[in-house]
Formats: sequence, structure tokens, C-alpha cells
Amino acid sequence: IGSDLAFEGGQIQNMGKDNLAADALVAEMMEIKGSVFLRKFKAEGQVNLMATRVRGNFECSGCHLNNPKGLALNAERINVEGNVAFNGDFKIEGEMKMMGAVVGQYFQWQGLKSRETVTLNLQHAKVGSIIDEVKSWPEKGKLRLDGFVYDNFHHISPISAKERLKWLHRQSSEQL
Repeated sequence: IGSDLAFEGGQIQNMGKDNLAADALVAEMMEIKGSVFLRKFKAEGQVNLMATRVRGNFECSGCHLNNPKGLALNAERINVEGNVAFNGDFKIEGEMKMMGAVVGQYFQWQGLKSRETVTLNLQHAKVGSIIDEVKSWPEKGKLRLDGFVYDNFHHISPISAKERLKWLHRQSSEQL
């Protein structure tokens, strides 16, 4: 794609066999020369950006990704040269998989409306700065951080050792 991939205010629904969600949006292994914008966008089924290269930013603002029995967002091995932002009262029901992702600048995780319904998998991902907030951290057992590498925590994020130890203890018990 020569510029941006933008889904603003739309909805895609793909309920498969036995009313289980299937792929709603597939942009797997693509090169996007601009940015990806999912703004006030709703997907019933998997949004698949696995192994996609994004030269700009990836923004999921005010979106609702729903696949409670599987992957809501598959961004495994995504390479984003700019920023990744999940913000603006977004909701994810299901797993958000960013295993092996590379984010050139910051990874923002603020404004989550559904921390009890999301599993955040950042195993073996590499990001610049982390911008987050305690109230958006996934529930205990729904955070996967094994091999996760980051350059620093942004100054507006919780940065004390005590707070970050609480963050680490939200990982699933098999990771501790």
C-alpha cells in the first residue's frame, strides 16, 4: 500500500462456523508505506497484521476488537518504524498478540476499557519507550512478557520499581 491504511468509524463482522469469529480483516505480510489507523473501528473476528511492515505509525484509537475465543489482533512479527498507540477508550475482547514485534519509537497502552477481557502478548517484542497506565494493565495471568525488550518508560508512565514489579506479577504463572 503506497500510503495509509485507514478504517475510521466502520465495522467489519465475520462470524464463522458455529458462531465463532473468523478473519475480519487480513493485511498479513504487507508493506504499508504510510500509517495504519483503526479509529472508532469495530471488528467482530480477527484483525490480522502478522509480519506486516508499517513505515509510519499504527494507531488503534477508540476501537473495539472482538474475538473472545481467539486472537482479536494478530500483530505477530509486525514491524512499525514509528509509534504504536492503543488509546482513546479502546476495547479488546480476546488475545492481542505482538510476539516478535518491532516498534521503532513508543508503544502506548492507555485508555483500555476492558482489562478483564484482553490478553496482551508482548513476548520477544522490542519497543522504544513504553507509555502506559496502571488502570489499563491486563488482569493477572493475562500479560505475557517473556523476552520483551524496551528502551525506557516514558516519564508519564508508572516508573517506580514497586509499580513495575506489580506489572511483572500480572504475567501468567508459568512465566514467573
